[in-house]
Amino acid sequence: MDSEAEFNDLIGLLYDSVLDDRSWTSALEALVRFTGGTGAGEVIADPEAGTITQCATLNIAPEFKDLYLGYYASKEVRLPPAVGYGVGTVMTEGMLLERRELQASEIYNDLLRPFEVPHFMFAWLRKAEKKVQTLAIEGTIAHGAFDDPAVGRLAAVMPHLIRTVRMREHMIAARNAQHVCREVLETLPFGIAVLDETARVIELTTMAESVVLGRALTLRQRRIHATDPDDDNELQAVLRSAITPAPGRPVSAGTVAVRRFNASALKVTVTPISAVQFLSVVARPSALVIVVDPDKAPAPESALVQAVMGLTKSEAALAHALFAGKSLRDAARDLGRSVNTCKAQLKSIYAKTGCHTHVELAKSLVMAALGERPSNTSQLRF
Repeated sequence: MDSEAEFNDLIGLLYDSVLDDRSWTSALEALVRFTGGTGAGEVIADPEAGTITQCATLNIAPEFKDLYLGYYASKEVRLPPAVGYGVGTVMTEGMLLERRELQASEIYNDLLRPFEVPHFMFAWLRKAEKKVQTLAIEGTIAHGAFDDPAVGRLAAVMPHLIRTVRMREHMIAARNAQHVCREVLETLPFGIAVLDETARVIELTTMAESVVLGRALTLRQRRIHATDPDDDNELQAVLRSAITPAPGRPVSAGTVAVRRFNASALKVTVTPISAVQFLSVVARPSALVIVVDPDKAPAPESALVQAVMGLTKSEAALAHALFAGKSLRDAARDLGRSVNTCKAQLKSIYAKTGCHTHVELAKSLVMAALGERPSNTSQLRF
């Protein structure tokens, strides 16, 4: 394989590793081959704390790594002279120390020479107050010191390597955040579906999936429909209003009661998601669908609603009943109150929570189910 083809393959592996962690090792192997080295070491450290937080090696004896981390990192004579170099600059031991100075050091005689890796090419991938990241290509005694062509090859890769490392860091953080978010959503006592700008489902929690794939709600071409025609007409209208409002009208949310045979009606709330506009082939989340099954998903306890939302015991009981999918008239009947009394209590609930509609109240009760109270309920975002 010629040098240009090898270079292009290496760059491809580096950027592949952003999306696939398994490609990172392959990229490092290709980098070692391309630069003519025999191994590689990647170190992340906290200079403020004086600790190494991560160390990965390739084609280097595990004992070497253990000894380096356990003792010889503090005896490293090659790093202090490298501090003055900028990110991306490729250095060799000959650029940092006189040969006799290196050969007189403890790390050279007790670690580098016994393990036959006295030569290296080194570069900073990141230099920050609380985080530094380095990459070293190792060379054995038989290999000899790295020459100028080898330094040039690593220098040519370095801009791509720096970008890849930063992109990988952001992608890993995003994946971790997504995993945590998914874990939290799966613990909620109601189903969650995320829709794109065409109302197609992007994500379904397990509870939402069990309900949507039931008899009252179905998926058709990745869109949520109610099996009852009248309920479906109302549901589709609410979905359109949340995702693509009519000209001159603001994006709005709404709730639909989806009837079921021999079971309580499902309460389906659709609310817009505020998202940054960008050009992408990836679906953009545009709406959140909250599906409450009164027979399976309990509403937050009245005592919790009362404590979290600052309501009276009577108001909390009414809010609890409304969240469970009951109409105001049915809630009044079950609570033994008049409809006018419940209307007055609902007005008080709105005033205390900052809500103005049933939909906003439902969203604030979602937060109450998590034991939280939003600082401004009317501005709640998911």
